Amino acid sequence: FIAWAKLGVLYFEKKSYPEADAAFRKSLELKTEYTPAWINVGMMRVAQKQFAAAVEIFKHAATLEPKSARIYQLLGEAYLQNKQGTLGAEALNKAIELDPSGMAECHLQLAHLYQLAKADKMAAKEYKLFLAKVPDYKDKKKLEEFIKKNPE
Repeated sequence: FIAWAKLGVLYFEKKSYPEADAAFRKSLELKTEYTPAWINVGMMRVAQKQFAAAVEIFKHAATLEPKSARIYQLLGEAYLQNKQGTLGAEALNKAIELDPSGMAECHLQLAHLYQLAKADKMAAKEYKLFLAKVPDYKDKKKLEEFIKKNPE
């Protein structure tokens, strides 16, 4: 099952989606609960702009590994791509809850979402939380300006 999943990744990287899909299916036939294969299938669905399918796949992966911050990040991103902002925000916040430092970039995604919703104070809060975790961020000054213009 591992070899089939790795073969699937190779095909996926070459954008040979039918072959990748077949390899991932074979992997999952051999071990249904093999989370890395599910994650890669979800990522392939995102690459194919099949966001609703990706959401369902990442939701399933989250049941297999409920403590995986990365799965929740991917789920959140798929929800956002599928125009489901509230559910996307919930999943991104779950990723942050599970791995506060490792998922710091989720704060940026949330801030962007809040800016699109014209909720600049909430965006500023997310930027502040992000900078607390990544103080040497390359665009720190830009974020600090935004925070200053949108105090809590």
